[in-house]
Amino acid sequence: MGLRQYEQYIEQSQIEEIIEQPHTKPSPGPSKKSHKKRKAVSKGEKILFILYSVFTVFCGTILLHNQAQLNEINREVHSMSIAINDVQKENGQLLIQINEKSSYERIWQKAKERGLNLNESNVKVVPGR
Repeated sequence: MGLRQYEQYIEQSQIEEIIEQPHTKPSPGPSKKSHKKRKAVSKGEKILFILYSVFTVFCGTILLHNQAQLNEINREVHSMSIAINDVQKENGQLLIQINEKSSYERIWQKAKERGLNLNESNVKVVPGR
């Protein structure tokens, strides 16, 4: 057999196979009447979107409110720390004044100004606690 004869034989066998196959009707596709056009966004999706939006706005509002409260508290803490530092400085200055005014020489000088005399026989030593 030549090449041409072989090709003709193949073509003939393919044609016979096609003829022998039973013809089937194509499956019916969805009819135009039953095919509904789908809406872009369903009612449930709209509700979910609205709930999500409300939730997002609510969380954002709570977050901003908490940040504002935190900022206010930080300002109060800062002002209190400044006030505490001022009081500590004042207390330090008063302590220095107490130490200066309670020296033995100053007390003896004030006693002399008011007419007190040191009488050694009237001095009693008190034991320390």
